[in-house]
Amino acid sequence: MKRKISIALGAGLLVAAGILPAVTAGASSGAIPSKVTVAFLGGAPTDSFWTTVHNGVKAAASAIRSSGGSVQWYGFQNYNNFCPDAGTLTKTIEAAHPTVAVIPVWCPTTQTQYIKAMEKAGTIVVEDNNGANWQADGAVTYVGESNTAAGIKAGATFIADGYKNQVCVNTLPGTVTSEQRCNGMKKAALAGGGKFKELDLPSSSFANPTAVAAAIKGYVLSNPSVDAVLTIGAGDADSAASALASAGKTNSVALGSCDLSANILNRIKVGKQLFTIDQEPYLQGYYGILVGFQYAKFGLIPSTAIPTGPNVIDHANAGQAIAGAALGVR
Repeated sequence: MKRKISIALGAGLLVAAGILPAVTAGASSGAIPSKVTVAFLGGAPTDSFWTTVHNGVKAAASAIRSSGGSVQWYGFQNYNNFCPDAGTLTKTIEAAHPTVAVIPVWCPTTQTQYIKAMEKAGTIVVEDNNGANWQADGAVTYVGESNTAAGIKAGATFIADGYKNQVCVNTLPGTVTSEQRCNGMKKAALAGGGKFKELDLPSSSFANPTAVAAAIKGYVLSNPSVDAVLTIGAGDADSAASALASAGKTNSVALGSCDLSANILNRIKVGKQLFTIDQEPYLQGYYGILVGFQYAKFGLIPSTAIPTGPNVIDHANAGQAIAGAALGVR
């Protein structure tokens, strides 16, 4: 789908986990508010990572509703126009005036102005999933991984296993998340005496496995010294596995990825993928809305940001991750 995202309830753009009523006073009013509304910005329904995040949101939403709160999920329709649409969705949340907004900041140039505006209007902001500058943005805390640390861990894992000519496949160029992951991988590769290249593809490729597979196959065939490929997401990992198999490189080029899926875990289990980096998306959804709600309702807040991952899933612990994935929490 190539059309620009449109904001319309019931049209598939906004997926509600509850009804968003009028805003009431938050924790700073000196009284416990009777109602707290929480808005959560997430990804597209075709992105399995965000399905797991949504599972965490829904689990925590049950406790929030029992305490007089409500939760609403705002999501992308697709990633064809990623940064402009991230700004549009953040603007939509700002206009809804929730008590709490839980927001990943993927594209500061299109999102930060609306985050500042909602904070000025009294909305409590928790940055989630991506929040490298959460303190400067005025958020009360951050729940998620360090994307740079995830990239460093990926590059270092390749180096430790003897793979030194690395490429990071970036299907969301220009977003903070993907750029930091690839840059972190570059740091680890070069520090370990290896080489690094970044393969940037249009963001419309993110949900186009055929295009991603063709690009990766072409790259590894034209660059035969490459011995390690990292993808920034689970869907791209499937495309990379297909590309390596088609190119006859499954046994000579190690595959790593970020995030989990059943296909990734099964490949790791049978030895067709080296590892994946888990940022624990379920916890990002679960803790993200709970922390914001508890702060708005009772003034409670952890003293530090809440890190989720990055953790390496490889052949040694893939079985446990598979069991968790079956329950929708990995």
